[in-house]
Amino acid sequence: MARNVVVRPADAADFEALEPLWLELSLVGPGSQSGTDRTRSRWERSWLEADATYVACIDRIPVGMIALAIQDTGAWTGRALVMTVLHVTHSAQHKGVGNALLEVAAEFALASGVESVAVDVPPTMREANRFFARVGFAPVVTRRVMPSASLKRRLDAAPGGRMARLRARSAARRASGRPGAVNP
Repeated sequence: MARNVVVRPADAADFEALEPLWLELSLVGPGSQSGTDRTRSRWERSWLEADATYVACIDRIPVGMIALAIQDTGAWTGRALVMTVLHVTHSAQHKGVGNALLEVAAEFALASGVESVAVDVPPTMREANRFFARVGFAPVVTRRVMPSASLKRRLDAAPGGRMARLRARSAARRASGRPGAVNP
């Protein structure tokens, strides 16, 4: 374990003290390509809505943070303690900070009567995936995500979708020579 790693409950003053961590998380975290402000807003909302938040410090300097929320994670996994925010600043990685934060999460889960602890890790964050695998986290489900507008466009363009039906109707009108049909 790193020298002097202390994990303590976060208080209101910590939110501002964590500014460097919020900035780093916004730049490297999932969704960072969609805009730092929007990404940061999502992380901060998760932090503020959490059931518990903790800060990890080395020599009184914040180097890690974790937000915990008890959630129903779906039919496959049921209720779990979800680590909605977990970040260790790059300079403090490989110094035991992540393990110290996970220890607090495990204690909180046991005290809350929750049987499992969950974390969402994007496949692009290879180092984070390796860390969680080394600790013993295993994939249970694969959550596939896409923007709702993209899904609608894709379904409309698919065979049998709305756009395909409109194209077929227009082609039928052209073939019949009915009014309103445009012949190329």
